[in-house]
Amino acid sequence: SSLKNKKNQSFKRRTRTKERSQNTKERAAGTDRNGNIRNYRTWSPLNNQKLMAEYEKYQELQAKSQRMQEEYERQLTAKSDSHKQALREQTEQYETKLHEKTGQLEAAHDEMRQNNEDPRRDKRNK
Repeated sequence: SSLKNKKNQSFKRRTRTKERSQNTKERAAGTDRNGNIRNYRTWSPLNNQKLMAEYEKYQELQAKSQRMQEEYERQLTAKSDSHKQALREQTEQYETKLHEKTGQLEAAHDEMRQNNEDPRRDKRNK
């Protein structure tokens, strides 16, 4: 019986020590056993400062993201315009070459026809 009492007292001491340790942790965190805020007045200003600092960081990142998006769109538009201009210039160059080659081909056909027609006339006349 005395041994049971000693074990019981030892268990109770350990339990109280754990409870005290838990209470100390809760006080440090500013919460009760259920995680509720115990001292809202002391906790709130610190939390508000942290919250405001995080919100400012968020706003800065959002502004930076907006600037980057605008820069990306500007570069994309510039590259697209440049590509379209290069395509127009290349199309004009090839059309010019096509007209030149078509003219050369027609001149060569005309020359061949004339050369083919002239010998036949000469043979008939002889």
